[in-house]
Amino acid sequence: MQNVNNITNLVSVTEPISIVQSTDIVVPENPIEPVNCFKSKQYPNLNPFCEVEIRDLVTADGLTSMGKSVRIPEMDNLEISVKTSKYLLVSNAEIASVGNEIRKRSEMDWKPEKVFFDGKTYRRSFVCEDSYFIRNIPEVGDQVALVMEEVNSYDGNTMAGIYFYYIRLICDNGMRSRDYGFSYSFRHTMNNLDWESKIDGALLKLAGNDLDKKFNRFLQSCSFLQNMETEEAMPDLLSSKEYLMNLPITQYGQISHNMHTATNTDEYGNVSKKYGSSLWDFFNSGTELLTHNPIVTQGSMNNNSVLVDGLLRYASDMQITKEENRNQVETLN
Repeated sequence: MQNVNNITNLVSVTEPISIVQSTDIVVPENPIEPVNCFKSKQYPNLNPFCEVEIRDLVTADGLTSMGKSVRIPEMDNLEISVKTSKYLLVSNAEIASVGNEIRKRSEMDWKPEKVFFDGKTYRRSFVCEDSYFIRNIPEVGDQVALVMEEVNSYDGNTMAGIYFYYIRLICDNGMRSRDYGFSYSFRHTMNNLDWESKIDGALLKLAGNDLDKKFNRFLQSCSFLQNMETEEAMPDLLSSKEYLMNLPITQYGQISHNMHTATNTDEYGNVSKKYGSSLWDFFNSGTELLTHNPIVTQGSMNNNSVLVDGLLRYASDMQITKEENRNQVETLN
């Protein structure tokens, strides 16, 4: 059997395969009007919910390949990727419909934040504006809100899914977390999608006490970072898999450089340093870099959660150690 990645003489058939929907959920033609949509330079009017086709691939001698070509007619039939016969196309519109259903049934107030689609990667985010899910970080005072994000890709760079995490409202930095948030991701393979169970699961978590407790622990751990110096903590952080050992060294370097060089300019043209030297500054430098690059890859999403969860675990562990030491001193006295 040939590896589709090694086949060099493939051509697509002229007629696309008819796409079988992977779900019974009704997919609207335009789930929403795109808000704050990042435009592709080459295709500035590209609709995130445009038609996508899968075409058979054949060799030059007319034999059908195991590979499938993913193409977008609106992009002049540009080939986005080549997939195996087991690939199941999940359209952006399908992911958007699942998100719509969760938001509608939750009866919560969701404000569209932004949409990105460049022909390969799609993401659309919403901020929950219910006062219950907008909370202040103790001591800091910054407001944090719950975010829901729909993610998909046609090139396999990012798994399709629905993600719930947090956003710092003053700067719109996204703070992804496996420890404090939750998500539902799907691989593009046959018999792998059960939309209704994912919708029901998300609704149960949004309405349950577990998310409420996680949110409060998240905020408390953020506040602990205020009084910790980056330089003192970094040796411990980088030496443990529980903390930042799994953060790529290049990513660490970029975050550190940004923390030391980023500036703010006020309305009068005065320039000041954007960040100080605390772990809270390192935290925000990292989430800034990993949020505001419009092309979000699976790697940058993973690095965001490694950064957030690693720093908050460390802050929580240090606080526990501090309290244990205090209790020991009080016991001795």
